[in-house]
Amino acid sequence: MPFQVIFVLSIVFSSRGYDFNLLQMLVWTKVGVSNLAGEISLLTGLFLWVATIPRIRRKFFELFFYTHHLYIIFIIFYIFHVDISFSFTMLPSFYLFLVDRFLRFLQSRRGVRLVSSRILPCEGVELNFSKGHGN
Repeated sequence: MPFQVIFVLSIVFSSRGYDFNLLQMLVWTKVGVSNLAGEISLLTGLFLWVATIPRIRRKFFELFFYTHHLYIIFIIFYIFHVDISFSFTMLPSFYLFLVDRFLRFLQSRRGVRLVSSRILPCEGVELNFSKGHGN
């Protein structure tokens, strides 16, 4: 929902104070704020958000999983939109995200053993893994 609000507000605020021109939103400026980069980042964020809706996530998990690799496009075009100096405000959280991804990558290299599995009444799946090193 936050991305929908941002999208609607960006159109409302861009139309106030001067003649609204949709082509103005599609201009890639080399100095200052690039509206086109912001629109690409916003649409990517909307697509990421739509993939997290519970019904879509449950029925199309592959779509949910693979669309979350679009965070790279989201971050790159966000930086192009707001310029590198302002993007430093979000880089600490992005750094923590990258550390988390790296640690998950290291942990995924170890083998694990599935002890048991069952389907829950809510149609979820419970998986129990051994806490050893894949023995």
